[in-house]
Amino acid sequence: MKCSETRRDIARELDGELEPSRAEALAEHLGTCEDCRSYRESMQRLFSLHSGLEEAEPPSMLLPSVMSAIEQPARRDRSSWWLRFAVPAAAVLVVFFGLLAGGRLAEMVGPVNENGQTDFFGLEYLEELPPGSIGELILADSEGGNGDER
Repeated sequence: MKCSETRRDIARELDGELEPSRAEALAEHLGTCEDCRSYRESMQRLFSLHSGLEEAEPPSMLLPSVMSAIEQPARRDRSSWWLRFAVPAAAVLVVFFGLLAGGRLAEMVGPVNENGQTDFFGLEYLEELPPGSIGELILADSEGGNGDER
């Protein structure tokens, strides 16, 4: 039996709702598991403290106020109706202007290749890499190597 199942059974036992077949399994597990025995003792102390309390009497106005709140139709907040449209519209505008600005920025900054396209990821503009550097090894791997054996 798992400890998580045992702890649920302990709660059922304290409430007087544990089936006899489960009670045997619970007793067997408690015989072998110190953590669950400790948990049961704590729950028994808590249960005994709780059972010694008197039942609280709710204020006389509680039931009528709850019932009237249930019976009243829900009010719609009229100040937030525009948020249902404004937030998605603002998101669309942000994406649109972001794409527009990104395209313009790419035209201004990036080098243009022979096809007239902006080429940000070409390696032609990088400096010559020092021989034996990690960058040279990575570049050689990405280009298929230069025939060196390693």
